[in-house]
Amino acid sequence: MLSIWLRISIQNYKYFASKKKSRMEAIRCYLRIELFYLSRLVRVGLQRHHSLLNVESKSISSGLYFTAHTSLDLPPWTIHQAEDIEDISVLANHHLIDREYLSELQQANFPCSLEEIEFEELATFMASKLQFSDLARQQQSSNKQAIYIHLYYPDLWASILPHINKVREEVDILITVPNFTCVKALVHIANSRSNIRFFQTENIGRDVYPFLRLLTAGVFDNYDAVCKLHTKKAYTPQSAMSGWRIR
Repeated sequence: MLSIWLRISIQNYKYFASKKKSRMEAIRCYLRIELFYLSRLVRVGLQRHHSLLNVESKSISSGLYFTAHTSLDLPPWTIHQAEDIEDISVLANHHLIDREYLSELQQANFPCSLEEIEFEELATFMASKLQFSDLARQQQSSNKQAIYIHLYYPDLWASILPHINKVREEVDILITVPNFTCVKALVHIANSRSNIRFFQTENIGRDVYPFLRLLTAGVFDNYDAVCKLHTKKAYTPQSAMSGWRIR
């Protein structure tokens, strides 16, 4: 448990160091989160605290963060409602995880307890519902133009689609999503137009890493022109998610 705690502590400090204006402010926030862990240990017991640390560590590795905290200044991977969380239904608080698919996940006999879940299993489940393209095996297309979208916010697809429909030429639509994405919206998106291909990538580097991942894999090699878009929402601790724009 100490090794996991140490690893998360390092990530916590890096998080605050990147967010706060001064080193002293980052240290104060870091000490506050360490006190939170100690208080959680006392509140829920050693075994339960260790289980939660495991989930938080997996969350950091997968880039899957929980909803923003409003009452405490905590990193986004911190589980603070420890007494109420027994299974992966907590993940449904994330906009890329929905409860309907989690229910199907449980019926498919995937492990759904906090202690057993691996976020990669969500990717496996989603891949069984939707055909994802393999980066290692390129699919040939006769189209010479493509629109590439990193779709971190699938709910913005309805705003993007009318603009895509105005394009007169035949285009391929290449969409990347984080590999823990488990939402039915992707199935609806797949049915909204032809020539849509989905790719699962790690949730790192915002929209840049997924783009570079496809670029280095040669996905864009046969196109004369590629238009790159990504969805974006503004976040402030005071106002939570508000507004959007496409870039």
